Formats: sequence, structure tokens, C-alpha cells
Amino acid sequence: MGGYLRKNNRKGGHVWQAVVNTGIDPEGKRLRNYKTFPVGTTRKEAERILQKMILEIENQEHVTDSNVTVSEFLREWVDAYCRGKSPTTFQSYQDIIEGYLVREFGRLKLKDLQTLSIQK
Repeated sequence: MGGYLRKNNRKGGHVWQAVVNTGIDPEGKRLRNYKTFPVGTTRKEAERILQKMILEIENQEHVTDSNVTVSEFLREWVDAYCRGKSPTTFQSYQDIIEGYLVREFGRLKLKDLQTLSIQK
């Protein structure tokens, strides 16, 4: 997985844009994540954030859909992760997710979930 920076000229100056290649879809089209930095961001700052983006994507920590809630994510996760597990395991995971996690954090956007809010 690779990424690069490109410079775009704007009226107020130039902006940097980070582009991270995340793979190829079934139709052969490249999948990319973009982040545009405000005017005044230095190349060095943009490179540092680009490297962080690449690491997050490689470690599967990057959230691409900014409107996903915690409850939507957890329900998708339990359905995908528990395939092939025993029905008892699936049910216990579902009980924990619905009984504790969704009740407490379900309305939050996944991108807004912070470690401190979980620890409280």
C-alpha cells in the first residue's frame, strides 16, 4: 500500500493533498482515500499525517465512512466476525454489544469515539 502528496493551487495559496491507495475493487478500479490540508500546511506536516494515514489503514484503524455510528459498526462486526462460531458465542457477543455497548455509545459517530469516553 502506498501513498503520495500532491500540491494543488488555490486562490489563497497552495494546499497539499494526501492520497493513499487502499486496493482495487472487483471491477479493477483503484480505491483511494484522500485528505486535503488547509492553506499554510507545510509539506513536512502533510508527510507526517500521510504516514499516519497509511499506518492506520494498514492496521485497519482508519474509518472511511464518517457517518457510521458505533451501533452500526458493532452490528456489522458481530455479523462478520461470528460467522462459523458457535450459536452460544454469537449470542453472548450480541448480548454484550446490545446490552452494554450500543446502549452507552450507540448514537456516537465511530469517528468521535474516544478512549477517555470508553473508560468513563
